[in-house]
Amino acid sequence: MSTPATLGYRRRQLPTRSMRHGSACERGAAVPGSAAPGGPHGAVDSGRIRRMRRLMVFLLVMAVAGCGDGDATGTGATEQFTQGGVSMEPTVKAGQVVTARKVTGTYEARRGDVVLLRSPGGLWGDRKAPLLKRVVAVGGETIACCDTSGKVTVDGKPLAEPYVAEDASLDEPPNPNYCGPRRFAAVSVPADSVFVMGDSRARSNDSRCAGPVPVSSVLAVMVD
Repeated sequence: MSTPATLGYRRRQLPTRSMRHGSACERGAAVPGSAAPGGPHGAVDSGRIRRMRRLMVFLLVMAVAGCGDGDATGTGATEQFTQGGVSMEPTVKAGQVVTARKVTGTYEARRGDVVLLRSPGGLWGDRKAPLLKRVVAVGGETIACCDTSGKVTVDGKPLAEPYVAEDASLDEPPNPNYCGPRRFAAVSVPADSVFVMGDSRARSNDSRCAGPVPVSSVLAVMVD
């Protein structure tokens, strides 16, 4: 296995975590039988059993519906990665090992997720090693910086970002070719895309100068 780039990760396979007790999806559920008991009340009991059977089938269908994939919240194997750069400090420090859950299906974008992504090319370059960034806006939202207090806004509302300890300079004007300034012009995030930034804004190359990332580029979501 080749050594990853400085800002990438070293993959180490981690076995999928098993649940102490099987979930409803794993265990399945028993559906009452259809045989009616004998005796003078057989017809009444048979009606009750049919109603109970319909209810149990409905509950089973609802349980199975909640077991689908398409995100990285409760499904998908986990892997460990070693952060190679400083762009996500102080949340993730250089050299820190993190656990991420692999995306199965299509990533369901959620603001605040710390995601592992592959470079989509273009202004992101042709990096081979994955990148670790935070989702700050999702498809359909408009993100900009800054408001009068220097905060990032999404759809005109300022974001509370306690995870940002080292912000970029407010003195520099926006520069679409350079991620140094904190300020950037409003960006309408396309559908099925995310706008990502590093938590260390002063030391991160991200969507401020490289643009939004397709959700198809998201490989995993950090869980630990």
